[in-house]
Amino acid sequence: MWKQLIHLNKHRLVPSVQIFKRLQSSTQYYPINDDIYGLTDDQKQLRETVFNFAQKELAPYANAIDRGDSFTKLREFWKKLGDLGLLGITAPVEYGGLGLHYTEHCIAMEEISRASGGIALSYGAHSNLCVNQLVRNGNDAQKHHYLPKLISGEHFGALAMSEPTSGSDVVSMRTRAEKKG
Repeated sequence: MWKQLIHLNKHRLVPSVQIFKRLQSSTQYYPINDDIYGLTDDQKQLRETVFNFAQKELAPYANAIDRGDSFTKLREFWKKLGDLGLLGITAPVEYGGLGLHYTEHCIAMEEISRASGGIALSYGAHSNLCVNQLVRNGNDAQKHHYLPKLISGEHFGALAMSEPTSGSDVVSMRTRAEKKG
């Protein structure tokens, strides 16, 4: 990708190189003045913990993941996310979650994204689109059956949606559910 960018910008090689160096440095820890955002000490500790974890367990593989569209250590990594409680940040404690808020979820998502954007998208789909939908819309039996293994990292969560005329454009979908009875 960078070769293509540099090739397209031959006459502007220096700015392209500067952009690359800036992006490379974004994976290095830099102090963020979290006080500006009003983060609590626990939220600051969460940021540092997730950053250190993601840089150790994910960042070294990010280039290979992007190039090969595969992560051979995904199951192992996912289980570690579960062990840290990151797969159920917003889920209730009674199902194995942490019972926290979306601020904490966004902090974790940001730090995982610094290590690997692709894996962060999978994390977001799992922890927000899947786990969150079960928390909000599932009945007690479904929550007790599915959430513990999703939150622990034993299972992977996903969300699928598509229609022939709209693809995954949710606003254009025409299928509707109607409760009868």
